[in-house]
Amino acid sequence: MKQLLVLLLSLCAAVFTAYSQDNPGTQNITLGACGACNSYAGNVNTATASAIPACSGIADDDLFYTFVAPAPTVPGDLVGIKVTVTTSAFDVVVQLITNANANVKCVNDVVGIGGEELIHYGLITGQTYHIRVHSVNDVPGAGNFNVCFEQIPELFLRPQYLNFGPSGNGYSINEIISREFFASPGPVQKTGWKLVCVASGEEFFREVNGISTQVNLNTITGICYNKTYKVYCRVMIAGIWCGYGSASTIIMESEPNTSILAASCGQTYDIYQSVMSVAYLNASQIIGWEFSTDNGNTVFTALSLPGSSIIELSDVPQMRYNKIYNVRVRAQICGQWGPYGGGCFMITGPLPYTYAEAQYCNVVLGVGGNMICEFVQNATNYIWQFAPIQCGDPTFTPIGAAQLINSPDPIINLGEITVVPGACYRVGVKPFVGEQQGDYGQFCQIQIAGGFAPPEGQEIYAGEQRANIKFPDANETMLYPNPNQGSFNLIIDSKFEEEQISLDIYNSAGVLVYTEIVMPDFDALRKLELNLGLSPGFYSMRLSSANHAESKHFLVQ
Repeated sequence: MKQLLVLLLSLCAAVFTAYSQDNPGTQNITLGACGACNSYAGNVNTATASAIPACSGIADDDLFYTFVAPAPTVPGDLVGIKVTVTTSAFDVVVQLITNANANVKCVNDVVGIGGEELIHYGLITGQTYHIRVHSVNDVPGAGNFNVCFEQIPELFLRPQYLNFGPSGNGYSINEIISREFFASPGPVQKTGWKLVCVASGEEFFREVNGISTQVNLNTITGICYNKTYKVYCRVMIAGIWCGYGSASTIIMESEPNTSILAASCGQTYDIYQSVMSVAYLNASQIIGWEFSTDNGNTVFTALSLPGSSIIELSDVPQMRYNKIYNVRVRAQICGQWGPYGGGCFMITGPLPYTYAEAQYCNVVLGVGGNMICEFVQNATNYIWQFAPIQCGDPTFTPIGAAQLINSPDPIINLGEITVVPGACYRVGVKPFVGEQQGDYGQFCQIQIAGGFAPPEGQEIYAGEQRANIKFPDANETMLYPNPNQGSFNLIIDSKFEEEQISLDIYNSAGVLVYTEIVMPDFDALRKLELNLGLSPGFYSMRLSSANHAESKHFLVQ
């Protein structure tokens, strides 16, 4: 009885190791390089069953391909294989087994008729392996298929990029990771990167064209701080993707860190136009800025626009002139704020001068006329000074007490001061920015209408009425009345004649509030009547054509 049992076991073992000798039967093959696979044609219709247990389906029509595992593509890596079966005849099963008939891997991912792809790493160089191809069930028609065998690179991260990265402190979102380099029959066309968040399983993808082995984390949308990621990479050769290699691990810093660029530190800034910059992190970043001055007694903060690495000082209303600021920054990524980094100092330039615009100087002005000065960024008010002088005195030496008028806008109406008809006045203006007081800019002379005949060629401005004079000559654009209630007249300079004019109006914050394309009637004194219903405030008007441009300022009361 014992001898019979031994005989039966021996017979079973013999049947288990016997491969079917179907056409093409057990074929010896070699693995091609990724992108240059070795391809074979087969047919399962005449194949018979082998006694090796199936991993999926009913293996009653299996064919075998035998190979010896080669050396790895990159010394020290695992040996990888990619088997691609294509068919339109049946539902394919692909299995990798050892020479001792042990199952290594089996795939049957495609539901219904269609091919399969098997990728596996970890073959032992010099060992014999078999690829088994069969249908899930019976083949409904022709059993033709093609099978392609490739050796693929493992392609994990280079050692210095593992875990905490080259710095050893964890990855910042603006650092790179780099895969292994390998030689191949053809050039690498693309590298595909896949990052999988260990905590959530969420996957993120990025493709990099060309032979580059690197990718910057800030180009992979969705990567965040305080996370651990499994990193996979693959390459495309000859239009074919090699398989993803083994997983590598990278660990992100616990929070985003950024700093001001060295070139932005220690500089003197004009707060009209200047910008400061930080190190870029990624397109979703929000940068928080902290400015402190006066030995830390004054501290305020500001935010850059999302994705921006700069801040325009003109957008920070708390900025003051002639100050030394210590500046720190921090970053927000994925809703998480990092700490403020080490600060550096910057200096703002002196408070700029302002002065009456040239068109209001050395003219005769009516009592109801206006004067406008140059606009100063962040100015909270303007102080106008009117001091009586001898008409024509080039030194502008006052001969009486000066009158000071405080205006919140860079415009003043002469009706707000006490003037003597026919007298001349020295006019100066200085800005205030918060608590800071500027100096008077260049003074100019005006003469008040009345009590005399104006010199030939001079005109008398008196609000809407331009007393006893003609309309302005052909080289002047005029807006009146000024101030107004949103309705006013505009006399257009003849330089614009027969041109299409763009009329744009901006409020005191520089926001465009009105725009229109106009064609004035130059046969009717070049006059436009505008009723715009603007809110009270100071405005700038820009007239521009293909060949000419002018600006005017006005006040709506």
